[in-house]
Amino acid sequence: MRASILLLVAAFAAGVAADDKDEAEAIAEEMRSNDVGVRLGAFDKAAALATPEALDLVAQAYSKDPLGKVVAKAAWAIARIHVAQEEKGSEDDPKWKAAWGKVADLLGKGLLKHREELDVALATIRAMAEMGDPQFVKTLSEDLWKVRERQVIHGRILALGCIRDKTSIDALMDILYVAGREQLEPFALTLAAALKRLTGQTFRDRVEAKKWWKENRGKFAFEKVDPKRRELERRAFEKMWEKAEEGK
Repeated sequence: MRASILLLVAAFAAGVAADDKDEAEAIAEEMRSNDVGVRLGAFDKAAALATPEALDLVAQAYSKDPLGKVVAKAAWAIARIHVAQEEKGSEDDPKWKAAWGKVADLLGKGLLKHREELDVALATIRAMAEMGDPQFVKTLSEDLWKVRERQVIHGRILALGCIRDKTSIDALMDILYVAGREQLEPFALTLAAALKRLTGQTFRDRVEAKKWWKENRGKFAFEKVDPKRRELERRAFEKMWEKAEEGK
């Protein structure tokens, strides 16, 4: 009886895998279409499929498609796939780890490549924030004040607030302390929100923030965040992202 059940489970799993492969092939075909609408629609399907194969297809489109709005939609799909994978709890799967490693490299290069394309830059930053990979810290913080678009500066700061690593707090503290008052003023609330999310602290000014971090960096540890809290944080940050996209 037990052997029969195991065989049925194995057969079902094989069937699901085959269906996923067929769907991935169909999505790949749509992503090669000359019809932009078809290409854009393929990302919705890839995000819904949310397999390593689907992620790989989206990543390829992100790096190779010549149209900015398609690249932006690909970045959106990357973020949605990450949310779906997180909900499934499959972070330790070797296939996923390999796939996300490739994506992280592409996003880092993509932000530099598309820094003058507002929609693509913001979508890329959103994907980086969702992934929360510490390797993004340098790309997000480097030459921040040379960025022309205010929305992108807001977005980069918010993304740093989503990366649970001490180097991200280091970067935010540097941004806070190095910038002049007039330069910093439009982004003060965004910086405060990013630091609050990572440290749990509300600072009166940058002197207090720098002093606190100097005293606490060595012993600081991030609290474990359960899925429910993660979702609440994600929703709370949506309003901040909306303001970032509006350049407020």
